[in-house]
Amino acid sequence: TPVYWYSMSAQMKTLFDRLTDLISLRKDLGRSLKGKTCYLVSTGTDEILPTGYEEVFERTAQYFDMQFGGSFYYHVQKGEPMNEETKHSAQRFGDKIFSD
Repeated sequence: TPVYWYSMSAQMKTLFDRLTDLISLRKDLGRSLKGKTCYLVSTGTDEILPTGYEEVFERTAQYFDMQFGGSFYYHVQKGEPMNEETKHSAQRFGDKIFSD
């Protein structure tokens, strides 16, 4: 998700709002998330991920008895390609997702 004004995008917020349906309307689906692992991949113009940004993702995972596997944040620098160190970090994070 892109980071907009230190918060998640409108589309991601809508998804989180709809997760409440898994508590009341689709309890079977909500329960099926138990034990799964979720990850956060985000991008933004701040050099580091804003403080507290991950918390809603972590707490939502906890609420559904899921594991929060961590996050990867890419600092976008206008007109600059991703550097090699960041590419390697992204690859390691992707490897982690597929190995868990």
